[in-house]
Amino acid sequence: MSNEHRFITRAQAKPPIFVGIDLGETYLTVGVVDDQGSPLSSITAQKNPDEEPENMLRLADGIVADAIRKAGVQPSAVARVGLGLPGSVDPASGNLIDPVGLNSSWEGFAIRDRFRTCQSLPVSVFHNAIAAAHGEIWVGAAKNLPSVTLLTLGSHIGCGVIFGEASIDGHSSFGIGSAHMIVNCDPDAPLCGCGQRGHLEAYISDAAIANRARQLLEQGRPSTLAKRLDRSQSLTTELLAREAAAGDSLSLEVVAETARHLGVGIVNIMNTIDPDGVLLGGTTTFGGNETPLGRQFLQWIKEEVARRSFASLVEHTVIDFAALNGDGVYLGAAGLARLAAC
Repeated sequence: MSNEHRFITRAQAKPPIFVGIDLGETYLTVGVVDDQGSPLSSITAQKNPDEEPENMLRLADGIVADAIRKAGVQPSAVARVGLGLPGSVDPASGNLIDPVGLNSSWEGFAIRDRFRTCQSLPVSVFHNAIAAAHGEIWVGAAKNLPSVTLLTLGSHIGCGVIFGEASIDGHSSFGIGSAHMIVNCDPDAPLCGCGQRGHLEAYISDAAIANRARQLLEQGRPSTLAKRLDRSQSLTTELLAREAAAGDSLSLEVVAETARHLGVGIVNIMNTIDPDGVLLGGTTTFGGNETPLGRQFLQWIKEEVARRSFASLVEHTVIDFAALNGDGVYLGAAGLARLAAC
């Protein structure tokens, strides 16, 4: 998180106050945020990926109360709660649809109503990628842009689209589902985690990146990765990034190929919705702007976009890394709750 988003005091806060929640696969983060997007407090707790919804509600209830106390505000000062989570929510029923990274008991769970009962506060529920995108356009890397698309990179690929103060939620709050755009229609195209073939996620997810490196190693390509794996290390994107940063040619090739596929996906987004900016967040940015490898990854992406897109789109579309990192979902969820309270 950038320095301009360090915690403020209660005296500095501009009311009303909102609570933003980021429900992830293995963690829960709660933040208390003022009307200008400045956080007063945040708390992160680890959670079991197989946690049942009711147990999760009890955990969240306690952490929300702790975060409000830590912020030094009264519960009555909180106007609304925003919850970002990895799945779609039916706007009519408030039930969770297609949860990602959560166990089957979450499917169809009445997350909006049950969470409202738990908190005794108005609650709005959002796909976590949409929440993160709103965070970036509210107080992050896109705050000077009229519209933005955020791609979150990692074990799964999320996508949030914001135009002004409006999020492109779609019928089931699924956004535009860019992770599942088809980039290869061949019958033997790589299999995506959703069960279909040729989707963008099948080329740029953590599993896809590791599989590509593994295939090259099995072909007998030399790489320092082989020495690491001989020491019983797992082939992860973190390991691959370390070896690429150290100059391993195979690892660099895999990072470059990932950038090429991601560039193709970004061109499809640009040609479809023409946003002012496309931001890259999540855990698999190879260090982002903070490392030479991350900056090279971004440059490869931009070069692929320039090769494939219209010059006018390339000229006006900002392509960069997200700024809020792990704070983006709770800040964005609080921001979307703020809009819902208006």
